[in-house]
Amino acid sequence: MADRAWAYCLAFNEAPLIAYWVRAHLAFCERVIVYVDTETDDGTADIARAEGAEVRTYFGSGYLDDLAFVAFAQEHYREARGEADWVVWTDADEIVYHPRLPERLAELHAAGVTYPTIKGYSMMADTLPSGPGQIYDQVRRGFEAPAYAKVCIFDPMLEVAWAAGKHTAEVSGHVQRDDGSDSLRLLHYRWLGEQYFKARNERNYARLDSVNRTREHGKETYPGAIGEYSAAWYVGRIELARECV
Repeated sequence: MADRAWAYCLAFNEAPLIAYWVRAHLAFCERVIVYVDTETDDGTADIARAEGAEVRTYFGSGYLDDLAFVAFAQEHYREARGEADWVVWTDADEIVYHPRLPERLAELHAAGVTYPTIKGYSMMADTLPSGPGQIYDQVRRGFEAPAYAKVCIFDPMLEVAWAAGKHTAEVSGHVQRDDGSDSLRLLHYRWLGEQYFKARNERNYARLDSVNRTREHGKETYPGAIGEYSAAWYVGRIELARECV
């Protein structure tokens, strides 16, 4: 077991992936906490609980509201202060990974690091994973994606103020970085076949509230979206995928 780590995510209809998220983080975390949106109806809570997660209810608006999600995360990770050395907060399709993760976290903690370097990777597969084991044992190919180098693991004593989408954040307090030579990785499992990708985008777009649409949050999910992280963008990068775990 690593130094004491707690992992969190907020989930809405994540039945295809939530078991893998829980398993991956239980491999090095003392507590794994899944907040499940009250509108979820696909068994996400039951799956997460069966895998060993602590399941809590997220009383949202029913909309996909990045502003509310960020405010919620910023408030709730603080419960780990004085209880855990590390907090992990990712989405249900994001996995913190290192080939020797508990040992690496112990090294970072011993060196006084409070905000480890993360490299982001977009993982790619033709189909959803299935069965037991870890998702990174089944889906090993992808490409480095700087936008996924999120603030997702840190000392809970830090003050973390995420922007909408949690891709960027302001971090303050006793911030000590490592040199990045042996970085942790955030594996983002978004492209798991074109059918899954498009269905997920359609679902997310349908849940965007008017404020988030006006601010173009989640614009890669819009019907006919082009540019970074759209379906066409991913298809154009399939040939770039390399084994990265």
